[in-house]
Amino acid sequence: NDNALIHLQAAIHHAEGGLRDEIETLIERLKARQAGEAPPPLPTAMEDLHPLLTCWRSIEAKTGRPLVIILDQAEECFTRPQPDQPDELTAFLRLLGAMFGQRLSLPLGKLILGYRKEYHPEIEAGCKELLLPRSTVFLEQLARKDILDIFRGLTRTPELQQRYNLSVEDELPVMVADDLLEDKDSPVAPVLQILLTKLWNGATAEDPRAPRFTVAQYQQIKKEGVAMGEFFEQQMAQLRAWRADVVDSGLALDMLYLHTTSMGTAGTRSLEELRALYQHRQDIIDSLIAKCKELYLLTDAQHGKGQTALTHDTLAPVVAIEYNNSDRPGQRASRILSNKINDFREAAEALYLDEMDLTVVESGQPGMRKLQIDEEKLLAVSRRQRERRRRIRRRLWTGGILMVLAIIASAVLAYFNMKEAERQANRATSNLLAIKAGDQRGRDLTAAVRVAQAGYHLTPTPSVETVLLGAFYQAEAEQARFYHQRLDHKKSAVDVAVFAPDQSLILTVARDSTARLWNLQGEMLAALPHPKALRLGGFSPDGRFFFTATESEHRIYLRETANPEEIRAVFPHIGRIYQAQFSPDGQYLLSASADRRARIWKIDQTDSSAYRSFPHPREVRAASFSPDGQMVLTVCDDQRIRFWSVAGDSLGSFVHDARINSAIFSRDGRQILSAGDDGLVLLRTLAGDTLKRLDHPQGVTGAILSADGKWLLSAARDENVYLWELGGDSLSGHLQQVLPHERTVHSLDFSPDGRHFLTASDEKTAYLWPLRAQDVSGDALLQYRILLPHDGGITAAGFSPDGRFILTAARDSSARLWKTEIDTLPIFHHDRVVMTAQFSPDSREVLSAARDGEVALWSAAGEQLQVFHHDDDVRTAQFSPDGKRILTASYDGTARLWSLEGAAPVRFTHRDTVFSAVFSPDGRQILTASYDYTARLWRDNGDSLAIFRHRGKVNTAVFSPDGRQVLTASDDGSARLWRSNGDSLAVLPHDDWVYGAVFSPDGKRLLSYSEDGSARLWSVDGKLLTTFTHRAAVQKALFSPDGQQLLSASSDGFARLWQLDGTLVLKLRHEDGVNWATFSPDGRHILTAADDARVYLWAHNGDLLKTFEHEGGVRSAVFSPDGKWLLTASEDHTARAWLSAKGIADWLDREEVYRFTETEKQFYGIP
Repeated sequence: NDNALIHLQAAIHHAEGGLRDEIETLIERLKARQAGEAPPPLPTAMEDLHPLLTCWRSIEAKTGRPLVIILDQAEECFTRPQPDQPDELTAFLRLLGAMFGQRLSLPLGKLILGYRKEYHPEIEAGCKELLLPRSTVFLEQLARKDILDIFRGLTRTPELQQRYNLSVEDELPVMVADDLLEDKDSPVAPVLQILLTKLWNGATAEDPRAPRFTVAQYQQIKKEGVAMGEFFEQQMAQLRAWRADVVDSGLALDMLYLHTTSMGTAGTRSLEELRALYQHRQDIIDSLIAKCKELYLLTDAQHGKGQTALTHDTLAPVVAIEYNNSDRPGQRASRILSNKINDFREAAEALYLDEMDLTVVESGQPGMRKLQIDEEKLLAVSRRQRERRRRIRRRLWTGGILMVLAIIASAVLAYFNMKEAERQANRATSNLLAIKAGDQRGRDLTAAVRVAQAGYHLTPTPSVETVLLGAFYQAEAEQARFYHQRLDHKKSAVDVAVFAPDQSLILTVARDSTARLWNLQGEMLAALPHPKALRLGGFSPDGRFFFTATESEHRIYLRETANPEEIRAVFPHIGRIYQAQFSPDGQYLLSASADRRARIWKIDQTDSSAYRSFPHPREVRAASFSPDGQMVLTVCDDQRIRFWSVAGDSLGSFVHDARINSAIFSRDGRQILSAGDDGLVLLRTLAGDTLKRLDHPQGVTGAILSADGKWLLSAARDENVYLWELGGDSLSGHLQQVLPHERTVHSLDFSPDGRHFLTASDEKTAYLWPLRAQDVSGDALLQYRILLPHDGGITAAGFSPDGRFILTAARDSSARLWKTEIDTLPIFHHDRVVMTAQFSPDSREVLSAARDGEVALWSAAGEQLQVFHHDDDVRTAQFSPDGKRILTASYDGTARLWSLEGAAPVRFTHRDTVFSAVFSPDGRQILTASYDYTARLWRDNGDSLAIFRHRGKVNTAVFSPDGRQVLTASDDGSARLWRSNGDSLAVLPHDDWVYGAVFSPDGKRLLSYSEDGSARLWSVDGKLLTTFTHRAAVQKALFSPDGQQLLSASSDGFARLWQLDGTLVLKLRHEDGVNWATFSPDGRHILTAADDARVYLWAHNGDLLKTFEHEGGVRSAVFSPDGKWLLTASEDHTARAWLSAKGIADWLDREEVYRFTETEKQFYGIP
């Protein structure tokens, strides 16, 4: 809106007469909106718009260029609605329709509406209804090129250079881009905005005439913190240094929180409004506002109007999280008041604060806004009660026996106070761990889930659940693994990480000149310092020996794994050592060096002379033994590959037309594979015959063969990996896939079983790819690719000898151990829409039913166990209470009882669709509801016991908790309560079809829900107690597990949580009709499912914890009985199982995912 005002004010200078008045009217309208006043009505007729169009086209005519108007934050019609204009969006879109609906009067330019993507459906629907000509662009996060372009744009044109005289140090844009894009979850644009502002202020302060952005300035700003979370924390620290009391009391946070909206965005406040809200802090409020502006926490929202706002929308959630997690006096007082005030308004003098809460509120008043009238009344009542209790205690104090009772009561109170303080402390620690886990999500997902899990085990707050779910499903969405072990090297990049042949040890080589031996439990067994930086390392085939090679010292050190501290031998070169390798029998070591020699060394020799030496005209880049150990292959900088006998005789050579980067023997030793900067990969026989010639667009840095020789991987300088199939007689091979990477790939490896391969580059991620025939065509490889993330460029990656593990090394000072195979979240596939899915009572099996008449029984891991068939679509399916039988209901007019042991099913027949079928609590009886206008009670052997008749289709029938009564719901506009013998007890009327009815957990109340847009609460004698209203049909309604609240789901796009008296507690929004809503077994969570293909998991306080997505509308969503899993059924022909936060925490307890050391626990503050 500020930008719109600026451009309109500029347009005044091009307008004349009435046009100026028209634009001034629009300016006043925008100003009124920002001030929170009701603006004048929008014009909707073409004649009203004529002056504005004339102005627009006049500007275009004078400038000779199209005028583009950008109206940002259009979503404010939802986030900051005007009470007097409920149809503001519709009126605005009609205005646009009048402006852009006439081709002859169209301006040359465009109007660009900017808004947050979650409001796109509403705005798009309005545009579609009015047939507005438009196109939609979803803005992506700034990429590396965009950030560089922004910096170049600062000095691109002569006008900018003349106006600002700004220069930018060459290295700065690249450094900033790398840092900003390092955290995938960081809001790049707003952080860059803050950064550029700080750079400009610093540069102009140093030299106003010739400001310059420098790396030194940037490094200083980084220290101060530029990411939103870090920025906020740093600025609050500076605010505390200015006035500790305004931060410690909670006043500063309270005032900043007032600048947020309920939609999680930045709002505005006027200076007069803030002075009124903090009239008890007139001594500081103006200075505090000014200081927050100085620290970029607040900014002027509208010049000349005295309004302030948070500096950016992305700061709002940071402030909100800090406010909700704060234990400062002001926030503690606010929470107590907000929890009590609604009950006080209803109970008046009957409710008051206890002494502890009253003391907290009184001490917190300097740190919060002024009390409202009801809050003042609550404090007055509470003070009177406190004084009354004090008078009583003074009287009691005179009696000795009462004194003892008082002491006992005090002790009990102290104990409970201690326990409450402990709970509060745990809650605060949990929320703090949530923040720390959130900070780790962009760097280390494994650390993030472990920190969040620690907070969850302490106290499962919504904040820590959100982060735990977010980190786990971020890994799931990115197909990233959690590592099994992390081998830390302090602050030194790791260049080499290799397994011992028996996988009992790992050798790492780091740039701190130290080699280290580890076991697979992550324990460091030996640290072996060297005089110079290390480059290479490896084990002998039998694992008895290992070598390390220094870079500038040009030496190879040989050691025994049983005695690693002792150097067994030193093998010297006089130039850099590029490669070293043990012979297959482990008796020799082969090395290649820049001293133009390849050398063979005997392992048991006592001197430092080479056993064999192979001279070359230039540097030797690589050397390797043949599989039988009888030949040596060398690669020289003269573009020639040579192979020799181990005795030193030359056996032949091959050439490339450019530098050769790799050459190896095939597994059988009969072929040689080479790759070079000439863009060729050549597979040749020892006689020199070319078997395969694989062309690449750029130089090839490396190539390897699979164990069976059928596949070949090559990595090229174009940052791609090429997968080739070598079958057939074609010289060129068959290129199956080109796999793009962001940097040059330097690590390739096939798994020993040939089912996977690895690629790694400097892009901070190694990739694990499947290698199955069905997975290597089209986009399948990219779809199944698994990420193995680091926080620095990958230097090495390889499989363990048995293929069960993967080892990676990186510049983030760590090597990481990963499991090759892990369990994935199961998906249960059907050929048609899945109507329902349920867990067995022990949560170990899953039952799903589809419209193709098929009911499938699965293991919880996703293995199909049995299939049951109906003759038409299946409506419902459920397990018996003991989990040994299955009950299904179908459009074929039957319900069927199936034994999991294979016995013939028992049929329960109706004359029309059976819409539902349920077991009695003891599992001995069956209740069915049918479109034949009846519900029927049966023995489980098929004998009919009772019929319950309606005057319309019966949608549901359920048992009371004790099994002695039946509740039915019908299209005849009623629900009915019956004895199990068929006697009618009560009729519960609605104004339209009744979709369902349920008993409360204690069986004393009834709840029905209907097409008439209501759910209704009844006593068991048929008395209407409360009506709960939606704007469309209520598809589902149920009681909470404790029976104290109820939940309703409606086609109006909302689920609502209610108190039994009709008080609305929560309003949970979807983008389409809500089909399903349910509570978790403990009542702490809510699950909603809708036609928008989304399932939302909510905390009981209304916080959205996680969104689960299908590719079609979701028909049902349930929790497993143990609360660890969620199960969803969808129109996309699948049911899916998802882990809840409880399930993730339990999975982490059992799974081989890295566990923190005691030092790391102390670092993160984990108790």
